[in-house]
Amino acid sequence: MTRSFISRLVLWGGVISLLAGCRGASEQAAFRKGIAAYQDKRYSEAIRLLTDAAQRITGSAELYYYLGSARLMQGELDAAYEAFNIALDSDASHGESMAGMGEVAFLRGEFPKARGLFEQALKSKLTTDSARAMALNGLALIYREGMVDERGRQKKDPARARLYLLKAQRACPTYAPTYYNLAFLYSEVYELYEEAVDEFGLYLQTADKSDPYREKATNHSKRITMQIRKQNEEKNAAPPPTRDTETAQKHLEDAIAKQGAKRYSLATRSYEAALKADPLMFNAAWGWGVTANKQKNYAEALRAFKRAIELKPGFVDAHIQAAEQAFQLRRYEEAEQLLARAIAREPFNLDCADKMVRIRFAQKRMEEVQEYGSYYLSLLKPGDARYESYSSWLQTVKPVVKE
Repeated sequence: MTRSFISRLVLWGGVISLLAGCRGASEQAAFRKGIAAYQDKRYSEAIRLLTDAAQRITGSAELYYYLGSARLMQGELDAAYEAFNIALDSDASHGESMAGMGEVAFLRGEFPKARGLFEQALKSKLTTDSARAMALNGLALIYREGMVDERGRQKKDPARARLYLLKAQRACPTYAPTYYNLAFLYSEVYELYEEAVDEFGLYLQTADKSDPYREKATNHSKRITMQIRKQNEEKNAAPPPTRDTETAQKHLEDAIAKQGAKRYSLATRSYEAALKADPLMFNAAWGWGVTANKQKNYAEALRAFKRAIELKPGFVDAHIQAAEQAFQLRRYEEAEQLLARAIAREPFNLDCADKMVRIRFAQKRMEEVQEYGSYYLSLLKPGDARYESYSSWLQTVKPVVKE
């Protein structure tokens, strides 16, 4: 398995606030030099300078956060954790230090502890959007790697990992690790290779030129691109189906007329006839699904929309409609699987977010209903009439008590 990563943060706002409160020039100089060394990745020097500054500056959460970060980059997990803890003694609401402790816990494999710290950080005072994105990436990695449940089983939850990464993307679109982690999630878990290449591209656009993961991302993107090209070549090498486009067009026009007259049963048969005459006619497959759905024949509509997906894999609405049919058939896991590509292609699609809320509600996974519901609300534009009613409903959702 490829281990994803969490990038350290640089708290420009924190530096400014601390320097403004320093009593003397020497204290400011020591802190500035320590930060400069940290930013230049001279971590041993940063540790020395910040430790020296700490002898003269008291009550500074920012200073100890940077000291902990430098020690973490050196692999000194115990010392990093201690520094973050001292930062919290100075400011109990310092979210960056909570997230730093969460990162240490994650690297130790203490996932439940790390989860609690990341969640606490998100509820506390975070000075930057990138800090929020970092904590959300931390939660995503925990659910991707898996936590041990009460029965001692390791339980992975890639859908929840994806949700936190989408929240991170929305919180800070310029935070590069989000795209890196999404790329590996899509390629290794969901097998959405084209979407993974897109995410690698976004990562390379946003990551610093000196980022050590650039080469790895580039190599993986090239490998996946070659794999996609090979699959397309094999697909194109297969003998094409027999197509009677003239007959298919006549059936299609007949189907459209019957659909317009609300004669859905007859329209469905005409769409099927069109697709039989021309197996590559997307409009026939789509119309077949729409009219079957109108008759509440969800199983047939699901077959039709799946055929539409085969003909146009990138057409998001086909995935959404297929997921809706599976949901109506109470095939919730299948509905979620059918939504995967739609979510990857349009991460801020309201229909996708709403359907995940409905799926989790049907599965009685109420904690996730709250999480997906809050994500849905975050996607609504200010003043949207749906916000108040949806928010009120979400407040009525209570966790299921396990006996």
